[in-house]
Amino acid sequence: MHTDFGLVLSCEHARNRIPSEFLDLFKGSGEILQTHRGYDPGAFKLATTLASGLNVPLFHTRVSRLLIEANRSTHHPNLFSNWSKTLPQPIKNQILLKYYIPFRAKVRNQIDTLLDQKQRVVHLSIHTFTPELDGRVRNADIGLLYDPKRKPDKDFCSHWRNMLLISNPELKIRMNYPYLGVADSHVTYLRKEYPVDRYISMELEVNQKFPHGDQKEWKSLQSVLLKSLMETLHSFAPLA
Repeated sequence: MHTDFGLVLSCEHARNRIPSEFLDLFKGSGEILQTHRGYDPGAFKLATTLASGLNVPLFHTRVSRLLIEANRSTHHPNLFSNWSKTLPQPIKNQILLKYYIPFRAKVRNQIDTLLDQKQRVVHLSIHTFTPELDGRVRNADIGLLYDPKRKPDKDFCSHWRNMLLISNPELKIRMNYPYLGVADSHVTYLRKEYPVDRYISMELEVNQKFPHGDQKEWKSLQSVLLKSLMETLHSFAPLA
């Protein structure tokens, strides 16, 4: 890795766990918790592979997004799901204090710590997406989400895309797909807190057909993502 870079890895939809005190809210919803509505299948495995290979800590959520959505700001209408939004406000505040705020604070503290030591921080938020939504097939294997107005972010994603295609020219990689990189998220919130020349951020989206499909192919893709990210971090020279 570039000596002037620090790397932060986060996984906002790592788990589908519901704490015991809230299980009654989700009676009869066990199947939904196993789907993308409950978490991002494969995201935690990919995130741990990247963290281990790059020898950096991983910051991840420990409860389902259906209890509280860690990738949304506190003002977002979907911070709490159809299940948890019916809870009394004092209980919601307790959930925020126990699960949401500590996760975000750990990421923020790591960024601050690294910025004390390094010129820049690269923050990668790791997700997966459903192969099909509302009857439409998502035509991508990998999505790289960023803010087009932030040149270092855009350039990093373009560089990483090139490294990925060198490793595997067959990959279908799309930029700001299947979501826009400027939509409300953990990284878009943090972009308001740090200068563009010091905080480079993006969201990685991987098609869930890989973790749900052939496991050799899934393991191979994880290796390609790790190798290409490592090469990008070594060779990228940002210009703000």
